[in-house]
Amino acid sequence: MLQLSEVVAEKDLEEKGILHITTRLLSRRGFHFPVSQIENYLKLGKIAWFFDGLDEIVSVEKRALVVQHINELVTNFLPTGNRIIVTSRPAAIHVVNLLPALHKLEIQGFNETEIRTLAERVLKIKLVDSPKGVVLDEQDNSKSSSTLINQLLKDCQAKPGVARLAQNPLLLTLLIMIYANSGSPSAKRHLIYEQAILTLATVRGREAGHSPISVQDLRERLGAVALSVYKKESGLLPSRKEVCEIVKGVNVGSRPGQVVEVSCPGQGQIELRAIPAT
Repeated sequence: MLQLSEVVAEKDLEEKGILHITTRLLSRRGFHFPVSQIENYLKLGKIAWFFDGLDEIVSVEKRALVVQHINELVTNFLPTGNRIIVTSRPAAIHVVNLLPALHKLEIQGFNETEIRTLAERVLKIKLVDSPKGVVLDEQDNSKSSSTLINQLLKDCQAKPGVARLAQNPLLLTLLIMIYANSGSPSAKRHLIYEQAILTLATVRGREAGHSPISVQDLRERLGAVALSVYKKESGLLPSRKEVCEIVKGVNVGSRPGQVVEVSCPGQGQIELRAIPAT
């Protein structure tokens, strides 16, 4: 499987082609798979290509370049029995021309029964410390959980924006966290996303014993990251290291007598915590 965001990050993609880039990316993961061997397997129809995240390529020009290379593979090697799969959000493929030889499949969203099932399971599960380390603990809070789930389903019927989000497993999990921590959210998508981020930050901060970060502080830092994407000439998303530097550059706290401390402990983590101004 190839992450297409990694593919377009290679500056010589247009010159070298996708086979050489594939070999290079695989070698970084510790796999020796030279171009000549890939070509032999392609002729025998024994390659299955998984191109993941076409929608993660911000630049339309770079997205079109990647699609051009994928189309060449489809034209030359699909007839010999190879398999090619491209994953993307639907909106991202509207501005490029994938060959019709690739059949379109769209994942269906959750229905009401599936929403209820996942919500019940998420609300039962809790991470707890034990002598064996961190384990999953299932608790039966059926009464409170039932009230929350019923409110969620009621909002899905009344608010189309909430219903669309609830059909997605990841976004539904975020919605459940919002309901559990701060109640029914607004029907507006951008406010739901904001509440989701605030909920995640609050939960993590509470677990770490940090003071809560204000909504305004989060907005300023996320806004700075979003702005950096549009200013970047390459059109690529910023790396984790770049995001950390961007967030560190926004050093003003919105609450009097308080500043926000930013740290990047590693593994792509960025920690924000409010501390008294000195």
